[in-house]
Amino acid sequence: MGQPMNTALVDYGIREERSDIRAHVCIEAKTVYVYPTRAGIAAIETGKYRAAPAYTGTIKTAMGYLVPPAEINFCRAVPIPSRVLEKASFSPSDDTTAKGEKAVRVVYWLLRAGLFPLWVTTAVVEEVEMQIEGMDILVRMNTRIQVKCDWRGGVGLRCTGNLFLQTQECNPFGRH
Repeated sequence: MGQPMNTALVDYGIREERSDIRAHVCIEAKTVYVYPTRAGIAAIETGKYRAAPAYTGTIKTAMGYLVPPAEINFCRAVPIPSRVLEKASFSPSDDTTAKGEKAVRVVYWLLRAGLFPLWVTTAVVEEVEMQIEGMDILVRMNTRIQVKCDWRGGVGLRCTGNLFLQTQECNPFGRH
């Protein structure tokens, strides 16, 4: 006999994480939905969206809110190039760890290709000496990105029309 499975949900998700940007990699929609984390929290806090469970097999492993991407301020839909989806080789039989790792790779590839939206702080350089040296705009950025695999999330055939904004979870199988 092993230890009993931990199935108690605890607060963990969009409100607890320290991300600046969230990226939902939606496989069926072939799209990554990207938005500032604070915009997702604000959408939840409107009270307009229903809470729903997520299951791994028959075990409820998470709770979250179902929010249409168009109703999250600043949400951007980034199509995933077919070659990137092929390279990631997602499979419905992948466990949650593999799906998460593949989703991170998709976002990494989009970042490297300059296709991923980032919110930055900018300032026009007024100092003539600095402009002469080639600095007209100063961009500041220190951004933490949380990536979620949201298989049927987003808009399209076989899609839910929503993103799952998780607020609670349990980890009965010890996967990360």
